[in-house]
Amino acid sequence: MSVLPPAGWYDDGHGTQRWWDGAHWGVSAAEYAAAHPFPADQRAANAAAAGDGDDAKIAPQPEERERKAAVQQAERDAKAAVDQTDREAKKAATVEARAARKADAALTKAAAAAEREQARREKAIAKPHAEWERTMQLASAYLTLAETAQPSPIAPIMLQRNERLYAHLPAALVRDTVQRNYVAAHQGVSIPVGNIGGHAIRYNIGQTHGHIESSSPTPTIVDQGHVAITTSRIIYVGKTTLEHRFDRLVSYEPVNANEFVLSVTNRQKSTQIHLEREAAIQFAEMLEIAVADYRGTREELITELRASVAQINAQEPIAQ
Repeated sequence: MSVLPPAGWYDDGHGTQRWWDGAHWGVSAAEYAAAHPFPADQRAANAAAAGDGDDAKIAPQPEERERKAAVQQAERDAKAAVDQTDREAKKAATVEARAARKADAALTKAAAAAEREQARREKAIAKPHAEWERTMQLASAYLTLAETAQPSPIAPIMLQRNERLYAHLPAALVRDTVQRNYVAAHQGVSIPVGNIGGHAIRYNIGQTHGHIESSSPTPTIVDQGHVAITTSRIIYVGKTTLEHRFDRLVSYEPVNANEFVLSVTNRQKSTQIHLEREAAIQFAEMLEIAVADYRGTREELITELRASVAQINAQEPIAQ
């Protein structure tokens, strides 16, 4: 079995250089040169390298040129692809960085808005919550007092037999006072009779008459002293002493945060007592406890106070 020569340019046996692909004859060197002409300088270089005009040596090597051209084109394409990839990557990174900055800015803005809203809610709830805390403290303190308070046999006033003292507080006695003024009037003729020191002197002929005008009743403190709450009565002691026994007590009502009106049977006028704010709270609470003990209803009072504390606790203001 014969071995075929490798691909290359060979004499085809007719004196013509022809391309052999390893199995078949292809184009001749002249045909290839006509189809792929070399520059003049390349042909001169090939002729010099050929020496005596050896057609085999001056024949062009088209496959090598094509291979190099393909390699160079592949390198250019690869470089262009790498450059394109780099450009796209940089563009994507720029877009991503821009999106990240926008996202960060949006988050910062949202966080600032949330902080402002939280501050607004805290400010809106601060006052009502403070008022609720004050109410809760007073109610809880009142409940504790109702559960633990016991009257004392020691008092700065003379107690009756088996009488005990719940509270002794500074107080003032209040009465409604009326201002009265006399309003004079003249009916007749007034005659000028002279002038003294720049003041006109007149002589009146006729009648002088008038009337008394009274102002509206005004609550006025008329006495300073103390008020005591015992197991059987309320006593005001000052320049005036007033006793209000529980068995004759009709009502005890607050007029405002500092004043109370006590009404008893067989007394035409009620007694109005003024106390400072904290003393007024203590007076109201101890009077309720004393009356409850007098009536035997302390446990019912404690039950009511516990329910009130639970209700107040459930009404705690919460920021929305």
